[in-house]
Amino acid sequence: MSIANYQGNVRSNASLANDTRPEQGFRRVFRVPVRVWGMTGSGSPFFQHAHTVDVGLLGVCIEGMAHQLAAGDVLGLKYRDCRARFKVIWVGQSGTPEAGKVELCPLDKNQDFWGLQASGAMEQSKPADRRVQPRSVCKGSTSIRQLNTRFPLGASVSDISMSGCYVELMTTLPVGTKVELTLRVADITLNCAAEVRTSHPGVGLGMEFESMSATDRGALKKAIARLSSSAW
Repeated sequence: MSIANYQGNVRSNASLANDTRPEQGFRRVFRVPVRVWGMTGSGSPFFQHAHTVDVGLLGVCIEGMAHQLAAGDVLGLKYRDCRARFKVIWVGQSGTPEAGKVELCPLDKNQDFWGLQASGAMEQSKPADRRVQPRSVCKGSTSIRQLNTRFPLGASVSDISMSGCYVELMTTLPVGTKVELTLRVADITLNCAAEVRTSHPGVGLGMEFESMSATDRGALKKAIARLSSSAW
């Protein structure tokens, strides 16, 4: 089901005024299944299926959550072939009609995760991207080896730029951890040193590249060029 073909009602600001959820701008009623993963308040990783209630460029309401969550938690969502990271900003209280609902905002506010732009359901002007380098969504992999350790960790790479990447990993590392990466993206392999800059337990790690040979930097540029020109 696409948003463009959905014939449901759009929630108005008046209806949102009677809702305990925080207002997140223009929303369209849109019920689709999504896959959700993250870490519970007790520190246990989880995977589950849920449904959206309504969506917008700046937020989404999910219902059917069966795990303990709190504002500030970071979750991973998959819708069709798209994956993205969202922060929990509201949780429905247990014992109320809103139990099992959570309100999320995207960590990457420039990503049109739900296809709203394609359907013409624009919300409002998106903020400028604050990243040093624009990131390209990808389906890559990496081996992560901490310094002075013997065995690497395997992880998926979900986006990459000339300055860093995001890897999906249930068992995360502390911010500031120095690692060596072997990246495989768009059929290109390269090596570099990196540092963990963000850590979202149960979801993944944001990596900043620290040092890279001229050959590997050229390979990275080639990989990003491939991602920009075709569906990898």
